[in-house]
Amino acid sequence: MKRYIAIGVINIELRDYLIIDSIMERYKKKGYSKKQISQIRRGIEDGIDISQYDDINIHPDEMFDIRWKLVIEKVNGGDSHEC
Repeated sequence: MKRYIAIGVINIELRDYLIIDSIMERYKKKGYSKKQISQIRRGIEDGIDISQYDDINIHPDEMFDIRWKLVIEKVNGGDSHEC
């Protein structure tokens, strides 16, 4: 029986959650801050394309803004206009 954890917009299988932990460890080794890693992790958990803000030079607050824009686009089916 598979176990799932409901996170963000998608359900993540427990095995996948452990894989995400491993990916986050790589970002830590590259020197990303805890806040940057948090935004990257949340993007992965939300099922969005993190490549748009996966850059050590982007401030965590800007990462947050980009991530939320992408989440809104995903929820709205690609339309970034808010209700």
